[in-house]
Amino acid sequence: MGLGRNLAVSVLDVSETGIRLLMTDALQAGQEAEVILEAVGERRPVKMPARVVWVVPAADGKHCAGFHFDKPLPYADLLGLAHV
Repeated sequence: MGLGRNLAVSVLDVSETGIRLLMTDALQAGQEAEVILEAVGERRPVKMPARVVWVVPAADGKHCAGFHFDKPLPYADLLGLAHV
């Protein structure tokens, strides 16, 4: 529902099927999440329900996590993110 706090520090990569994020805190594999992607100049954010697939600690105390989108990110939205 998008009511949780924002744990993302940065996007490491994104595709039509998922995203890899650097995060402040660890999540558990299998946990549900809502990923909200906002691009500069885009009129609306893209909200993608997703599940945590894996999490590994980063050297600086943060965590790197891979998410699989519940449905594919529309190609037009992916292109909009790539032109930032």
